[in-house]
Amino acid sequence: MKKHARGSTVLLRTLLLATLLISSNPLLSQATTAQTTSSIGTEGAVWTAPRISVVITPSTGAQWYKQSYASDATHAVQRWSQSVIVFTDNHGYNYLRQLAFDVYINTTMPTNTNIPTSPDVKISFVQNFPSTGTPALGVTQSRTTVDNHFEPPVTMRLAAQDPDRLRQLTDNDMVNIATHEFGHALGLGHANTPTTDDNFFELMSTEYNLPVGSTTNPLEAPSTLDLYALARIYSWLATSPTLTGPGPAATTITLPANIAYTAVYPYPEQIEALKTSLDQANQRIIVLVIITIILLALTITLAALLLRRKTSSPALPPPIPTEPTPGIV
Repeated sequence: MKKHARGSTVLLRTLLLATLLISSNPLLSQATTAQTTSSIGTEGAVWTAPRISVVITPSTGAQWYKQSYASDATHAVQRWSQSVIVFTDNHGYNYLRQLAFDVYINTTMPTNTNIPTSPDVKISFVQNFPSTGTPALGVTQSRTTVDNHFEPPVTMRLAAQDPDRLRQLTDNDMVNIATHEFGHALGLGHANTPTTDDNFFELMSTEYNLPVGSTTNPLEAPSTLDLYALARIYSWLATSPTLTGPGPAATTITLPANIAYTAVYPYPEQIEALKTSLDQANQRIIVLVIITIILLALTITLAALLLRRKTSSPALPPPIPTEPTPGIV
């Protein structure tokens, strides 16, 4: 499965806006069909034990490689664990917390003797994928047994540049792409919608709907749809620590009515976002107080000037009495 390069963010947003305008028009909405239900496919494969080993191999020495990419890939794996905690706190399926990921960065250091030689997932980096066919930013390949079990290793390859080699992936880009690809390594396919109902980008969408290389790109997070699908294909964890029978076949999963379709950001990022929001609110309050003080000072100054002008104005002379009109004798 691949995470494809972004085509045109502006075009996508224009299409989304047009869709919203059409659906909000009572005359046009009568002629349109019902809104597509958000869903996600599965790969038809799962791991047979909840603890999964991951080895990341940096491309140290390559000019196109950033040393931070290995840490980005580690962060991507950890985000799944962190989002699982938030999801299960809100919706149950606590057995999903048994999924655990042991991440190793493969270097030439002699101290790395504890790195497994046959890990479940191997992550490596390439400069870019070909721009012909379907351009991609990440590719995950796996083999499956007849019982729908993953056959290790599942290989993830992450591109450092877009297919045209015009833009280098930022750290946030790399985290987003690696998080998406690791979703495939867990058994998830692609979602059929680009955004969640709370207007965040769907992590498991086919397209990467952000401009590659932009320093303002946000981090994406698994959605409730992604995590519910994960809970479905790993439901065997509710009754057994290992899977001995066949795994679930490939299928399409939709959310139940009691779970809203939202992004599930890890708690640390929620706290950071709350701090940022509070800081912005405090800044707005400070600006409002300053403006209020300035307006009050201007009002007092204007009132003082008017009062001074009134007290310094010269008194008007008394009126000259008119002479009486002579009477008729």
